[in-house]
Amino acid sequence: MVDIFFSALTQLLEPYHLLFLFTGVMLGMVVGILPGLGGIAGLSVLLPFVFGMDASNALAMMIGLIAPLSTSDTFPSVLMGIPGTAASQATVVDGFPMAKKGEGARALGAAFIASMFGGLFGAFILTISVFAARPIILAMGFGEQLLLVILALSMIGMLAGTSALKGLATCCSRTTSQS
Repeated sequence: MVDIFFSALTQLLEPYHLLFLFTGVMLGMVVGILPGLGGIAGLSVLLPFVFGMDASNALAMMIGLIAPLSTSDTFPSVLMGIPGTAASQATVVDGFPMAKKGEGARALGAAFIASMFGGLFGAFILTISVFAARPIILAMGFGEQLLLVILALSMIGMLAGTSALKGLATCCSRTTSQS
């Protein structure tokens, strides 16, 4: 299992993959800085360009686009008071008043440091949890997956409020119209 991890890491560190990753990161910074655009809009714009590409290069570019979004949306949230995504709503509450007092650089620095530590911690936990979750995921068959989907749809339907039956009907009609 560790050899798979290292072979994937060496493939990622090839210059061609790093070029696509760097291009995705630059696009992600631009998408994150523009208020109102988020990961879904960025991926929607990028998808036609990566459609015919090699899967590993396209995936590197899409991961590069998604990764810096929660960091780059700090600029409009702190400097203009406009949260770019849901991740920067708390940054507006603390950062924008600091920017109005002339402490914008301090607010940006604190947000970037917190984002860096959160990203590194999250990547570490995800890397460790992949090794633990792999046998569980591979043991799940079609029946278990169907039950998880039914459980998720019923939980979403129950969030509708006072009328659980209407929520379930809305949830089921929404899923059947998408397929």
